[in-house]
Amino acid sequence: MSRNLTPNARDKRYKAVKVLIENGVIVSYAQIFEYIPKSVIAHHMGINWERMEKRIRRPGEWKAKDIILLGNLIGLDPAILFKFIVDHKHKT
Repeated sequence: MSRNLTPNARDKRYKAVKVLIENGVIVSYAQIFEYIPKSVIAHHMGINWERMEKRIRRPGEWKAKDIILLGNLIGLDPAILFKFIVDHKHKT
């Protein structure tokens, strides 16, 4: 399965998203999916697309292991993603 590949070996958009987050261009969880399609992220995380859709609609559905995996894909501290998800949840 593709989970063992580094983000750069998979898709250069992960590195771009990391830079955009670090520079304050991406400031919310939903903006990540404007740069990397949900289907691509779901595939790289090894989850099915419907489950990804559910987690996007219902941020409380994210599991810690998935937040860590997404952080690893992007090359970012998972705590930043967790904050994005919590902030998004409080806005909805």
